[in-house]
Amino acid sequence: MKLQMNLNNNMISKEDYIADKPYWDYQRKIEFNREKVRKGCTKIIDYFGETEDGFSLEEGALFEKLWNEVTPEDYDEPDADWVPARKELRIEGEIYTE
Repeated sequence: MKLQMNLNNNMISKEDYIADKPYWDYQRKIEFNREKVRKGCTKIIDYFGETEDGFSLEEGALFEKLWNEVTPEDYDEPDADWVPARKELRIEGEIYTE
């Protein structure tokens, strides 16, 4: 079975979203949790910064380490008004603001 998607500026079209709602909702749930872990990593690094001996945390490595510990059972549900930062996971018409 071949899945064909209509792309609208790399967003999910409303028709594709409705047709495959459980799939897209789950993809967006994963992304919500990835964003949550990434924001947590940024806060950790901002708080701890560089140590006196010059050691500093690398955000990408910290994210990978923490994200690899998260299981689907740990996922939180996205807030009702959440819009993904990644454009390809936004539903047509959604506007992202930081």
